[in-house]
Amino acid sequence: ITPDIFVGLDSNSLSSNLLALYVNGALNDFVYTYFMDHSASLKKYKAPGEFIAGFHDEENMWKNLAKVAVKDSVDINKLAANGKEMLENRMKALLARLIWRSDGYFQVSNQHDPAVAKAMEEISN
Repeated sequence: ITPDIFVGLDSNSLSSNLLALYVNGALNDFVYTYFMDHSASLKKYKAPGEFIAGFHDEENMWKNLAKVAVKDSVDINKLAANGKEMLENRMKALLARLIWRSDGYFQVSNQHDPAVAKAMEEISN
């Protein structure tokens, strides 16, 4: 089945460094540790929408993930800007999943999904 509207995947952001974090579980482990260490401050967000608007610790998470990743011989500082943005969004979505399960994950990740953005644009037209 061919879709009426095609939204291409930006495969340039899927570098081997980024994929290594997914495959070896380092990203999930890092986000879980962050969640456990910051659970008290994360409780102030009562819904995914509040979290999307109010959580802005991605740069700090990035710096700490870089320190953890280097232990696995992964240098995330070599990622292109779009790869960094993709990884920061993914960390935020994974964190939301730990708080609100699938609902939180998809509300956060859909904020930056080009296919969802295009679908919303088409619906509004």
